[in-house]
Amino acid sequence: GGTAIATASDERILQSWDMPCEIGAKVVEAVQSRPVRVMTYVGSKIYINEYSNRDFVVNFRVEGFHANKIVVEDIAGEIRRNHLNVTKVYALGEREVLEQALAEIRPLPGLTITSSGSDNFEILPAGADKGRALTRLGEMLGITPDEMVAIGDSDNDAEMLRAVGMPVAMGNADAALKDLAKYITAATMTAWHRRSITYSNNTRGGRDMPFMTIPEAAVLWHISAAELRQFCENREILGAVRVHQRWFIPEDAACPSEILPVS
Repeated sequence: GGTAIATASDERILQSWDMPCEIGAKVVEAVQSRPVRVMTYVGSKIYINEYSNRDFVVNFRVEGFHANKIVVEDIAGEIRRNHLNVTKVYALGEREVLEQALAEIRPLPGLTITSSGSDNFEILPAGADKGRALTRLGEMLGITPDEMVAIGDSDNDAEMLRAVGMPVAMGNADAALKDLAKYITAATMTAWHRRSITYSNNTRGGRDMPFMTIPEAAVLWHISAAELRQFCENREILGAVRVHQRWFIPEDAACPSEILPVS
């Protein structure tokens, strides 16, 4: 989210932007009591509650995440007891529930609210974003923003694209993000996603198969992306998997029974 710059080799935090302890605790309180998955970033560690952990163990197969997670039921209490400064809070869930949490968060001072999709939001310290962090990293490395390329697909990438000399938007990016780009890629699933999906399927005894994204399936079946995402969340589409917070649907999947396929 642009709230920290760290080394990959030894995971040292070179610079971070934090929200004050009490503000961070209040943000977490707004989400941890609701049926949403939450990640609370504190330095190099990620605090999650048991509700989130049960889902992430199955659906979020990222080794670095699980190596650095700390599972506690009352994250806000942990923040207050240990006087922790929070760098970012990420929440994932149903839009209606997220809006309930945001209604409590928006009045709090010194925060930036952004998102990478309709099913999530990110809470950052005011002024923190990927563009600011990338510019600072360039200063450390002696590279100007005009020499940089940045690639993004959603709202939380906007400031990063504004900051660099060559902003690139993915083909499936939000329309507003494409307006910032000098180059737009083809709308395609990345090799990383395909590897992750194959791995996820194989661990479930599945087989390798081509997948389509929610926007692609929504066009094929003539339904809204929000409605299709709900079918995925309800496990009504056989073989659909969530990788890195995004749903992917087998190309040979059948429409849910409520939907008539396009003739």
